[in-house]
Amino acid sequence: MWTALFAVDRLLNCSTGRIHWRTPDGAPRRRSMSDHRADQDVNEKYDVFLCYTWADKQWCGELLRALNKLGLNVFHDDEKVEEGDELAPRLREAIDAARTLVVLYTPNFPRSPHCRAEVHRALSAAYRLEKGSTTRIITVISKVRPSDVRPRQLAALKLWRGAAGVEELAERIARRVGKIRAADPRTFGAAPRYPQPGWFPMELPGDGSFHGRSAEMWELHEGLRAKSKDRDMGHPVVSVRGTGGQGKTALCLQYARFFPEDHPGGVFLVRLSGSDRRLPQDEASVRTSFNEQLARIGHSLGLAAQHGVRARPSAWLDVIRGRLRDRKLPYLWIVDDVPSSVDRRLLEELYAPTGDGKTLITTRGRFGRLVSEEMELGGLDGWAGLKLLTGRRPPPEGDRAERRAARSLPGLLGGHPLGLTLAAGLTTLPGFGGYAHLLGELDSTEPDVLELAAHLRNELPAGYALPFTAALLRSFQSLTEPGRELLAAAGVLGPDPIPLDLAAAIMDRVRPSAAAGAADGLRHAHSRGLAEVRGDMFQVHALTGRAVRVLAPGAARSRLRDAAVSALTDAVSGRDPIAHRSVVRLLPHVRAAIGMSPGMGEPDLGPDAWHLLTEEGRAYARLGDSRASLQAFHDLYEACASSPECDEASRLRMLGNLGSAYFHQGEYSAAEKAQAQALEAALALFGRRHHVPLTLMSNLANTHTALDRPLVARALLTTVYLTYRDRRDGGKTAPETLTALNNLVITVAQCGDDEPSRRFYRRVALQYARDAHGLWCRTRGPNAGGALDALNSIGGILLALGRATDAAKAFGEVWKRRSAVLGEDHPDTIDARQNMLVAREAEE
Repeated sequence: MWTALFAVDRLLNCSTGRIHWRTPDGAPRRRSMSDHRADQDVNEKYDVFLCYTWADKQWCGELLRALNKLGLNVFHDDEKVEEGDELAPRLREAIDAARTLVVLYTPNFPRSPHCRAEVHRALSAAYRLEKGSTTRIITVISKVRPSDVRPRQLAALKLWRGAAGVEELAERIARRVGKIRAADPRTFGAAPRYPQPGWFPMELPGDGSFHGRSAEMWELHEGLRAKSKDRDMGHPVVSVRGTGGQGKTALCLQYARFFPEDHPGGVFLVRLSGSDRRLPQDEASVRTSFNEQLARIGHSLGLAAQHGVRARPSAWLDVIRGRLRDRKLPYLWIVDDVPSSVDRRLLEELYAPTGDGKTLITTRGRFGRLVSEEMELGGLDGWAGLKLLTGRRPPPEGDRAERRAARSLPGLLGGHPLGLTLAAGLTTLPGFGGYAHLLGELDSTEPDVLELAAHLRNELPAGYALPFTAALLRSFQSLTEPGRELLAAAGVLGPDPIPLDLAAAIMDRVRPSAAAGAADGLRHAHSRGLAEVRGDMFQVHALTGRAVRVLAPGAARSRLRDAAVSALTDAVSGRDPIAHRSVVRLLPHVRAAIGMSPGMGEPDLGPDAWHLLTEEGRAYARLGDSRASLQAFHDLYEACASSPECDEASRLRMLGNLGSAYFHQGEYSAAEKAQAQALEAALALFGRRHHVPLTLMSNLANTHTALDRPLVARALLTTVYLTYRDRRDGGKTAPETLTALNNLVITVAQCGDDEPSRRFYRRVALQYARDAHGLWCRTRGPNAGGALDALNSIGGILLALGRATDAAKAFGEVWKRRSAVLGEDHPDTIDARQNMLVAREAEE
């Protein structure tokens, strides 16, 4: 079918009157002096750029002469254009120099790739010039129903050829052009460029292989402008459906980049992995995945500490909804890879959370009336597929066999964008044997191809699994050793973008010094179409990742997983607080590395994995995400308690961590139960002077304070402080002693049954706090975390004593120092600034 269309397009390859003259044998023919040609200077300005196909040349010529008689300066080109070429620079310049584009839309028009390219360029410029309108595009329709005109924006300002004569039609066009010129004489080239919007949680690695699909992008745009429906929660929802590797996600991301002015509030990306058949797709699993993605968006917006995300799983959605309502800006909400099994109620929960959002969904399922519009995404058309395949190595001029083989390959691969990207990567090999040889290789039934295809058959369009698999397998085999190692490392990580330094660290642990080749390996993988790159991050397509996991032997995967656990532990633990946001890029890969993500094989929950889960929980706590921290420590305790490798000391530490996580989540009763149980066992195992029971005692005291039992908490913390102070390895200035003193200050300040007793305890606490602050400054410096905590307590106590001016000064000093050390967006810095503002309000 594609080959037949290609043959037709060869006859219709004249856009804007650029005549593709051919002799009967197909060779270009020399024009005679009587052939019409307009040799305009592209530096001048044109009233009209005529866009039409060679089949409509006679009609176009008549209209051209009529427009010229009316005094319009019309660009009309008849230069020969090679098959599949992009717009020549001269044509791009001519469009930019024109005020309007007149499209002669007949049944021949949609089959011309060059016409589509010219329309896309002019339509994009008109949209930006007119801030959403496209009245500079005038379409003359002949023998086509308006509902069949694509892109649909072309039908916005249309004229009918009908029975009207050419002169009458020219006059109508001239009147419209005159109105446009009088209102705004600018040309398409004056269209402004808009800054790219923010991406949350991050922009995915680039779509360098994105080709064609301009008509589909305009269809998305039109669908998202459709009138809202009640079931769409007051905003449009467009679904893009298709099989794996067809470019659904790439199309949505490219749309977001191409129309930045439509969503100044940002692009929000929620990824659900609904097409992975190994993963559970029940309602609870989808909601869990959705909430995890919302947490990542929340972290990227810096919302965790500001809003105190607590117990409810939907808390992140509420917090994000509140932020979006406050901003009052249009935004784009992309929900990628929605499972086909979701029902109406669950689907509506995934939509943009406020009326300012427009929702784009990608899926393999059908949602029909549940969405405003549904787009079926198939393979690329013949021209776009050929361009993608041959972009880096065009077939030799004059070699008909090679050109015929190149034209056959998109048909063999069904226009599959990922398959064509892989095939294009093979053309860059130094020993590339030509397109005819590649055609034979991909039309293969070798055993290794058949075996891998069996694993991927449910992911690909029917009939194209074998050639796609052959391209994928040969691409992988053609990589350098660092390239294969890099993809193998990616195979044990999650589907999120991967920092290159993380992959390099994994490679180095499997084969010492391999990290030196990571960048080169990524370059090769990218050139073969196996990885997309953006900055220092890269990503592999889900189909590629699944194939890599199939190809990697079990023993090799085990070594890679161990290496990933080690690399992630080093990367996540001990992070400088100022880099607290960068750790967000690593956390999505923790569960995959230890096998706790669905579909990643049997989990490996030994001591190394326990350590990594501990660091994951601490990292989420530093980020202010108490729910994710609690989940990490809960899973850690469950894994440890059921493992014969877990000794009693380790179990108690993990139970204590779980208690602390419950505390930070605000579940104080659960925290008290876990901490008390851990403390009782720790005292029996270690005795009273060991740091484990002392730490547990401090944590339990904080929980009693939260439960409004300050006297109980004071007794526990006094014991902790005196024990640390009197220990031989401690002393009055040891960090453990000073931390216990900081905690004691907070508790003492809350003691008292009436106002006189409360003021007494606050004055005692103020003296303790000043002593602690002085000791911290002398031993660790004024910017130490403990010193700033003590100063923060001083501010709080002064405020409670009615000394608002002194309190504001203390809080201001804390804010200034935390800003310098932690950064202005750190949760502790934000808290300090809010405390300072509260104190200043109290002054007034």
